[in-house]
Amino acid sequence: SSEIIMRNLEDKLARSGNELRRVEREMERRERGYESETIALRGELRECSKAKEATERNMEALAREFGSKLDRLERRCRVAEDDRCDALDRAARAREELKEAKNKLAEMASRRGQISEPVLKVEQGWEANNQVSKGKEGS
Repeated sequence: SSEIIMRNLEDKLARSGNELRRVEREMERRERGYESETIALRGELRECSKAKEATERNMEALAREFGSKLDRLERRCRVAEDDRCDALDRAARAREELKEAKNKLAEMASRRGQISEPVLKVEQGWEANNQVSKGKEGS
């Protein structure tokens, strides 16, 4: 009877040992899987980090490029605005000179007692020119 108990205990111990070795092998297999997965994930993380850095560099380069383009456009706009103002000033001076010339011609004609045909032509040309200039100025 004690021999039977001993054999039962030895069988139980052997089964427990076998189960323990099976569990240990399963744990080792899983651990190797986790290590492989960890290595793969670290590789993916490195690739993602490199891609992120490259994207950031590209964004910085694009920001610099667009900043430069914006600066150039702003300068061109300022130059164009200055040119426009200069042209308007020249047009105003030219209108003033035409007005003065018309007044002088009218004064000279009135001294002679009549308005000559050249004076009328100058006045008509001045009026037409004045209308065109005002139309351009308004647009």
